[in-house]
Amino acid sequence: MVPRGYPNQIHSLDRFLDDATGLHPRSIESKDVPDGPDDLLARIVELEELLAADKARKPKFRKPERQAAWQAELARLNRLL
Repeated sequence: MVPRGYPNQIHSLDRFLDDATGLHPRSIESKDVPDGPDDLLARIVELEELLAADKARKPKFRKPERQAAWQAELARLNRLL
């Protein structure tokens, strides 16, 4: 890949797919409570999009541990609503 005009070797298929699809989760671990209701809803939408995109991948390219982390964070954020 050549991000920002500089060549970059990527040795991990997972890293390449994340970079190529533009799906960069903030982190696998959940954030602290978002600042306000708008941030909370924005994070929920972001997590739902990440989850849907990962589920749309071929089974061998899915990341079950990330899906589980995103689902756990979604459940936590939905409880805060």
